[in-house]
Amino acid sequence: MTLSQKSAAQTFSVQQSQILLKWLIFIHALAAFACVANALPWIYQLTTLMMVGASVFFNLRCYYTHFQPYQLKCGEDFVWSIADSNSDFQRMDILPSSVITTTFIALQYRLESGKKQSLVILKDALSETDYRKLVVTLKIAVLSDDKMDTNQRFVINIGKSFLGRNVK
Repeated sequence: MTLSQKSAAQTFSVQQSQILLKWLIFIHALAAFACVANALPWIYQLTTLMMVGASVFFNLRCYYTHFQPYQLKCGEDFVWSIADSNSDFQRMDILPSSVITTTFIALQYRLESGKKQSLVILKDALSETDYRKLVVTLKIAVLSDDKMDTNQRFVINIGKSFLGRNVK
């Protein structure tokens, strides 16, 4: 594979996360247990339990009906775009307040229109290889050149060469 083939845009298809579903159920089960195990009168326990039941109903309905797979695309010079299944790619700027870990990504970004949005991407929403590539690419893209010392620039250049980007 030549360097020009490696430097083509990378597209990441983000699917629905089963880990998120498990967390939703676990947190609501804990809340239901707390509603029953407290020392409140039974009428208050029943009321709070009904609220937790309504919350799990609405959250699961939202999880199953409102999620649409989307794609993140990293083009040349780390220009990012996002598209859901019903639209074309829109350019976005990754904000430095994004959190990138090996378990999840809390991505905060601004669209061209100026609207700020957030996404949570759990590691099972992508294949293992794609998730690892996305984490590396985002870490490189989020770091701004004016805040880096010489060692950080060296690490970024190694990351760029690993991803097949032209190092400037």
